Amino acid sequence: MSKLEEFQQAYGLNNDNSFLIVLGMQNAIVPGGTWTSYWLRLNESTITLINDKLGVEKEISYDSFQVAEFGIGSGNLWLQCKVDGNDFVFCSTKKNWKSAGAKAFMQKLSHIISDVKAYEQFTGKLSWLYRIIK
Repeated sequence: MSKLEEFQQAYGLNNDNSFLIVLGMQNAIVPGGTWTSYWLRLNESTITLINDKLGVEKEISYDSFQVAEFGIGSGNLWLQCKVDGNDFVFCSTKKNWKSAGAKAFMQKLSHIISDVKAYEQFTGKLSWLYRIIK
């Protein structure tokens, strides 16, 4: 079993309930700065952010999210959120954004995501063309 598989098994992660995110800036939600990675695990009414290197396992209620907006920058798809009044910005790869876990997360926040146009451009079939002309 690989280290990744061991980690996923230890934290109850799989493609249906989790995906990898990377912070876009320091925030008041979890420790770490730009480019710190976390696993985002979906639970029934919360998410859990996990970074085993930092020893962090932080649970956040979906109700804590007040705003969520997609944007494309630096070749990544970013989700810019307000959580309990604090900025929380992160990105992930195209493969991760298209995963079942990410789609389930977006569904949980669908009532506050203002626009999915950037998501569709970034994950669509012609995403390479969009990146060239952008």
